[in-house]
Amino acid sequence: MKLLSQYKVKQIVHAMAHITGGGFDGNIPQVIPANCDAVIKKSSWPIPKIFSFLQKKGPVEESEMFRVFNMGIGYILIVAVKTIL
Repeated sequence: MKLLSQYKVKQIVHAMAHITGGGFDGNIPQVIPANCDAVIKKSSWPIPKIFSFLQKKGPVEESEMFRVFNMGIGYILIVAVKTIL
């Protein structure tokens, strides 16, 4: 709701995806057009400490951590470009 309240236009949510098996790479392409790209800013959310622990103890590559564990993200919204009015 905090994110959505920043928009002045209606119908800003274009798609939603439950991030399940396959992680971001397996789920986001299912809800965006083929000619679009998604940019994931890994620094935009705090990664729960359990994932850092598992990654170090594995050891597990970061890409595998995102594919298998989603690094704490379970659901995403695809929204309109934010315009400042």
